[in-house]
Amino acid sequence: MTSPSVIESSSSNQRNGQRQPIVVPADSPNPSSPQIDSNEVANPSKWKEYNVYMQQLENNFAKNCAKATMKEIDIDRDRKLRLVEMKRQRRIQQTEQSFEAQEAELLQEFEAANARLKIAWEALYPSAPGARKRQRKRYPRSLKELTARLAITRRDEDEIKQNLEELYESPDDTPELQKTPSASPNLLRSTPQSLTRKSTPSSPFQ
Repeated sequence: MTSPSVIESSSSNQRNGQRQPIVVPADSPNPSSPQIDSNEVANPSKWKEYNVYMQQLENNFAKNCAKATMKEIDIDRDRKLRLVEMKRQRRIQQTEQSFEAQEAELLQEFEAANARLKIAWEALYPSAPGARKRQRKRYPRSLKELTARLAITRRDEDEIKQNLEELYESPDDTPELQKTPSASPNLLRSTPQSLTRKSTPSSPFQ
């Protein structure tokens, strides 16, 4: 038979200013009061085991908290890295689109300027043999150079006209044609072409 447990009463039953313990039998059912084994209370090794177990629980809890914190940090870092990469790709795409638009605009302006220059060239030399065919020849860069070229062309025209007049004013055409190599029929046939070639330079445009 077990010994009865002694529980101090929380009531204000006092005698001579001291609390009186209330003796409760061990067999009496009292669900609110836990049954404590005196052997367990008196055994210090049990408390050491409990302390070790509680310390292990605290360590595991701290490790789990640290793992959760590290996982959250990694997730946040990955999210920020993805955001930075998306912004960088967007900036690169916008820059490429801007460069393509500028290149298309410059190409359009160049083609328009080239067309205007072609029209001006054909208006200046309408009868040139290469006016509608692009050739790699230098055209006058200034009004002074153009005036000098026109003066040379007019001088050549005057020389050719003078030679033709001297040829047709001679008394005997046949001997003169035979004696003078420059008055051959080939020269007469080639004179208009050479005159056209000198007076009308070829155009560098199609």
